[in-house]
Amino acid sequence: MEFTEITENEFETFAKSHPQFSFFQTPAIANYRVKRGWKKHYVALKENQKIIAATMMLSKPAALKKKVFYAPRGPLLIMKIPKS
Repeated sequence: MEFTEITENEFETFAKSHPQFSFFQTPAIANYRVKRGWKKHYVALKENQKIIAATMMLSKPAALKKKVFYAPRGPLLIMKIPKS
């Protein structure tokens, strides 16, 4: 498995096909937040080059040179049922 950044298009394609899709996990919300001082990040967990989990994360500066990260209504996961 690999944890990696993905493109906005990769994220949007995955999110729109996910059963727990929410308007709050869209580039439109990310761009709205960017206008208010947040930075957007799209990250995913891939297995064999296929996205199995992804989220849009927003970050902004906080006290003591730290950052606050926020994933509205996320992350979006594909549940795997263990084989017996």
